[in-house]
Amino acid sequence: MKHKVLATIQDPQSDIKNYLDYNAHLARDFNLTIELVASSPRISMSAIPGAVTGHGVDHKSQTYVEKKTLEFNTAELDKHVEFLKLFHPHVEANIKIGNLEGRVLEDGINEEALLWTINQKSGDTLINQLIGTTETDISKNTTLPSLTIPENHVYKKPETILIVIRDTTTTNLHRLSLLMTKMGLRPVYVFHEDKKEIKMEDIMESLGDDFSHFSGTIKAFSLNDESDMLQNIIDREKPDWLAFSNFERSAFERLYKVNTNQLILSSQLPVLNF
Repeated sequence: MKHKVLATIQDPQSDIKNYLDYNAHLARDFNLTIELVASSPRISMSAIPGAVTGHGVDHKSQTYVEKKTLEFNTAELDKHVEFLKLFHPHVEANIKIGNLEGRVLEDGINEEALLWTINQKSGDTLINQLIGTTETDISKNTTLPSLTIPENHVYKKPETILIVIRDTTTTNLHRLSLLMTKMGLRPVYVFHEDKKEIKMEDIMESLGDDFSHFSGTIKAFSLNDESDMLQNIIDREKPDWLAFSNFERSAFERLYKVNTNQLILSSQLPVLNF
């Protein structure tokens, strides 16, 4: 049974009370536990030339600094856990030395989880869209749906999710369907016809098994004035979450095509990537 929210903590020392509050309300509303997942950096200390000091940096010194940094970050993470427990009793902490983006790929960490959450801290700039950020890297690397929450976004119990699917025959909606069933979300499917020769009917046929018990709304928009059309759909349907799939592009294509990084970083609503 999937019953856990995995909440990534980019920096245990930062002020993330709004983000923690969002996770607490989400977990409480849908009877989920919370696991705060963080990492502590590996310490790299360049050796000082022996001609200057008579010796280099001892490996034990690096290990000591790394250990003390981990202890400090663990203590900060424990403070977040105690804060969360004021709102929701079922909270755990999980921190290791390493890279945060790599933690989403660890064996076993996803087994009982329904989704990851990510606190959006990076700005919506062209350079971030082109090369990506911690938020976009995590959202694309995990095998679970990942929810990127805009900084200081105020929680509202999600009821409607607007799901944008690019014309493709490789989209897998299984994990998304599990999440929507668990949360009772009303889906609004929006098909983005990226290639004019592909018809929406062909896309739906390729997803036939996922729509055998479909209940929701279906819309479509094309590359022609796409931003206005999509925004009009958002304004009309008033979703609580946006969801996107298969908008990954090369760095060059990101200059002129809709892409995952842009959709995540520019959204005013929480974005679910699947």
